[in-house]
Amino acid sequence: MTQILSSCKTQKTFSVWLTQGFSSQRDILMALNSSSIKSRITTIASHREQRDEILSMADVSVIEPKVDGCKFILEQTIAQQVDLVLVSHFNAKYEQQRDLFEQHGITLITGTRGANAHHVLEDKFEFTQQCQQADIAVVDAIKVESTLQLQNAINCLQQQGNVCVKPVVGVFAQGFWQLINDINYFDNLFDPTNYQVNTQQFIEAYDKQELKRPYLVMPFLSGEECSVDMFCVAGQVMNMVTRIKKDQWQEVLPIGPCDDIVIRLAQVFQLDGIINAQFRQDRQGKWYVLEVNSRPSGGIGMTLHSHINLMAECVAYYSKLSLNRLAPKTALVRAVSHSVEVGNLTHAKGLYHVL
Repeated sequence: MTQILSSCKTQKTFSVWLTQGFSSQRDILMALNSSSIKSRITTIASHREQRDEILSMADVSVIEPKVDGCKFILEQTIAQQVDLVLVSHFNAKYEQQRDLFEQHGITLITGTRGANAHHVLEDKFEFTQQCQQADIAVVDAIKVESTLQLQNAINCLQQQGNVCVKPVVGVFAQGFWQLINDINYFDNLFDPTNYQVNTQQFIEAYDKQELKRPYLVMPFLSGEECSVDMFCVAGQVMNMVTRIKKDQWQEVLPIGPCDDIVIRLAQVFQLDGIINAQFRQDRQGKWYVLEVNSRPSGGIGMTLHSHINLMAECVAYYSKLSLNRLAPKTALVRAVSHSVEVGNLTHAKGLYHVL
């Protein structure tokens, strides 16, 4: 490991360390590699697994220890005089070490600043309450921690329309379900991308948990879904790109319908780094924020089709390097896949194709 990293100190370029991401690390490395500042920066990528299809995209690759990864990266970035560290996993743990990073001249990007800000973004109930206090359009939610509370909340909200549930803490897609009273129990087993489940089935499954995971019960919004990827500095949006999600493709827009809400969210939650916000419309077409993720999204690679390179903008800002830019444009983008050979194995990896 030391031999791999020893090459970093001799580099005269601006060095950027990207820790393991949520399905985004390869795309943000590709974004940097395709930018006009690539020859003037050194990219370092780390992962807890030997993911060659990701790590091979960086100038220097590192395997993170499965325990005390934050401590390891702090020590290595100090030793190698790294300039910028962008983290996607364990943001709050890195945030606790911010002073140590900054004492050594290292810029740390965790999505926001301060332990409380990270707690609020992670706790979807706290986030909902703060949005309401700030007069930001957010889906109302009832927090439940028992089977009885779950049943009562569902009965209450179903009088107004369709209902969905999601965990108070965790990644949005891992635990989100739309509750349907008359759907067949088997239906959701054969389509893992269809987040619908029989209401009684969900209640029964929840009841069987020994430790009841806190959940939010919410009205289900049936309108279009919107994802906004952004680069922020201390609560100010520097650049953003919107993706409107359709059945077979996504509309990529340099100017989107939720931009005003995004600006307000950045101010209220002091967003700082490469962030993603999720929105959805109700039947009347009004947009509501669902959540803000303090990390790059898995779909950030699609935003390049707008000619806005968020990762390059971020690195250019902190390195003070001049970035060549194309005029922003709209695009229709469809996800396709290709294989990447890794030793004796072949892994599928998503690409993006402009329609």
